[in-house]
Amino acid sequence: MEDPNTFHYDKHSQHIVEKHQQLPPTPPSSEDNASTTSTQSEEVDIPLPPPIRIPVQVLDQDKKTPDAHVPRDPRLIRLTGVHPFNVEAPLSALFNEGFLTSPELFYVRNHGAVPKVKDDDIPDWEFSVEGLVDRPMNLTLRQLVAEYEQITCPVTLVCAGNRRKEQNQVRKSKGFSWGAAGVSTALFTGVAMANLIRKARPKKKARYVCMEGADRL
Repeated sequence: MEDPNTFHYDKHSQHIVEKHQQLPPTPPSSEDNASTTSTQSEEVDIPLPPPIRIPVQVLDQDKKTPDAHVPRDPRLIRLTGVHPFNVEAPLSALFNEGFLTSPELFYVRNHGAVPKVKDDDIPDWEFSVEGLVDRPMNLTLRQLVAEYEQITCPVTLVCAGNRRKEQNQVRKSKGFSWGAAGVSTALFTGVAMANLIRKARPKKKARYVCMEGADRL
């Protein structure tokens, strides 16, 4: 029987670990001061992701909700009752994670149920870039992965209501009381949005990007 305290890396994290282990040593600093302009890109030393303990059980409080198919970490603190699922990690657990946050401890802001998704269907999902552009386009995720360069960046997400609990103690607001753990950081891999917008050729009067999902609440 597997030890429940054993940590596992998911496939993406394992790829990062293996890539990090295969990197060549850093070359010595150049003593050539003839030019003050560097033509080499600077490498950023990003910490490795923390060990991941993937939840495998649906919690009792979720079994009678529309999220009965979603295993979750029992450490997460529910802020709006059982459903919808709005949570943050205990602050001490988030702090102990370090710079990067494990997926199971990410804060969650939901307005409705978590949709059921089949992995085989994901490559055929479609999205469009339209509006004030000269070249509207439709792409599947399969095309996006195959036709565009992907990058990996550390990204920090912060809920706009983070620490609202303290604000509500001073003056009551309309939002519910988030603690100080409505923030998470991870390595995200994907296509830079600028590349898609550039290909769509925005018109001169275009000023912002509006994102619309397929959710029906």
